[in-house]
Amino acid sequence: MRISRIAFSSVCALLVAVTAIAQQAAPFTVLEAHRQKAAPGKAAQYEAGRKKHMDWHRQAGDPWTWTIWSVTTGPDTGSYIVTSGDHQWADFDTWLAKYGAGDQADVAINVAPSGGGSETSYWRTRPEISLMPASNDLPPMGTLTTFYVKPGQSTQFREAVAKINGALKKANWPLAGIWYELVNGGEPAFAVFTPRKGMADMQPPEPSMQARVAQQLGQAEADAAWKSLSEAYSHSRTEILERRDDLGYRPAK
Repeated sequence: MRISRIAFSSVCALLVAVTAIAQQAAPFTVLEAHRQKAAPGKAAQYEAGRKKHMDWHRQAGDPWTWTIWSVTTGPDTGSYIVTSGDHQWADFDTWLAKYGAGDQADVAINVAPSGGGSETSYWRTRPEISLMPASNDLPPMGTLTTFYVKPGQSTQFREAVAKINGALKKANWPLAGIWYELVNGGEPAFAVFTPRKGMADMQPPEPSMQARVAQQLGQAEADAAWKSLSEAYSHSRTEILERRDDLGYRPAK
């Protein structure tokens, strides 16, 4: 699904992307994400071209799943995140050798004419600091929060997240949080995706996250953990994503 092989800054998470929700058999897996925009006034043409391009994947027998999310909030509202996850690094060489040329040729015909830009990034899953969902099914929507980490503070950030999530797990926190770390494609970043069934799931649970962490760690240790986390990143952003099965591709089993 490569409109661009150049890695740009991206807050996907896929991001968002989120095809690596399932429990990981390997220590970690890699997700490829493309954050794309339609050219002004060409959203309908972009989506029609995207559907045609997925037909190419189907006819080519592509074994990878491609999940597409629409961004519905924030500065990138109206853009799309195209993801394929649950890979090892060597898988990308194998895929490119077999499908790369044909993919690029079809993209040039069906997607590029209505495209308004594409940013590519690679993210590794962080299951050891995540609160994994009970179900492996992809949710209809989710919230994506991306944290931009200060130089040299990645370890401190991971350790703080692990401590907080360890406390939340003991406190039976009801929401999942799947963490990713940016490997290539921009400034150092982590992203957490929380599956949602709908907008009603946006209502914060009670007791709050902060209260449950304090109950488990004690107030002083909880305050120290939150302080360590906040000091490790410079800024963050949040987005709501909606899954677009009409634009994606899943190989036949």
